[in-house]
Amino acid sequence: MAGIGVLKFNLKIKIMKKRTIEKVLQTKFSDFISSIKDEKVKELVTKNSFISGGCIVSMLLKEKVHDYDIYFTDKETVLAVSKYYASLFKKAKAEVVDVDSIEDETKRTYFQLHGISGTGRVAIYCEATNQVSPSDFDNDEDQVEELSSVILKEKDEDEEGNEKYSPLYLSPNAISLSNKIQLIIRFYGSPEDVHVNYDFVHTTNYWTPKNGLILNQAALESILTKELIYIGSKYPIASILRCRKFIMRGWTINAGQLLKIMYQISKLNLDDIATLEDQLIGVDVVHFTILINAIRSQIEKYEKENTPFLISYNYLAKIIDKVFNSNEG
Repeated sequence: MAGIGVLKFNLKIKIMKKRTIEKVLQTKFSDFISSIKDEKVKELVTKNSFISGGCIVSMLLKEKVHDYDIYFTDKETVLAVSKYYASLFKKAKAEVVDVDSIEDETKRTYFQLHGISGTGRVAIYCEATNQVSPSDFDNDEDQVEELSSVILKEKDEDEEGNEKYSPLYLSPNAISLSNKIQLIIRFYGSPEDVHVNYDFVHTTNYWTPKNGLILNQAALESILTKELIYIGSKYPIASILRCRKFIMRGWTINAGQLLKIMYQISKLNLDDIATLEDQLIGVDVVHFTILINAIRSQIEKYEKENTPFLISYNYLAKIIDKVFNSNEG
């Protein structure tokens, strides 16, 4: 009984910070909104957005916020936001950017060739200097290492000199802006709809301009104990990779939670390049972009010879070791 009393007391302490967190999120959101020059996009974002994910967890734990993840409740807003920031990115960097809603077969085929799939979602394809084409790769491991270094250098450049809330990096998952804003384009819908794609319960608190900060007890209990509770995900590989960063921050996870993740992974066909790429998007983006492009390069070479290329453990392990060892040393 004493333990329950302590938990309730601690929960009250965390909830006491609710107004402070709401003020921070409202100020950040309003500042971001004011940076949008297109009035139609500004109106859509103002009405159809919410913030969720790790930033709320960080604030509850009095930790540094890495970024603020903004989600959108409908497809119209996601498409408008994607086109707006893709246009800004293209003007600033003069690189090829294509944005579309993946619905008709032609567009779906086009995006799938670049590892972007999912009927009904919005996608961005960007031929940026930090997004290497599969044709840039050959079997020379030195070249893989060289390209890895170039990509990492460009991705790790600081934000000095960038205009406030300017697009820094586009991916099929999100648009990263300066000043710690990340616009999620991979999912859209109500908080409940979006949270279906989440993996750990502690990230399911959220804030909306209309209703303020919404906290749920399961998430708060997980945060207080710093225990990872897996609630199921469409992307279990990303989940098990994310465990590493949480453990480094002092979180724990028991064997049962890990088994739940591994069970879902066992149902995936990781020999299929599209499935593998889909599962890796959003985690260690730079490293896995290099990895996927190396594999796609091999597939292209074999296709020219009308020979199927099958991913093997030995091949995959060799590329993984080369990419990660050359960039984490």
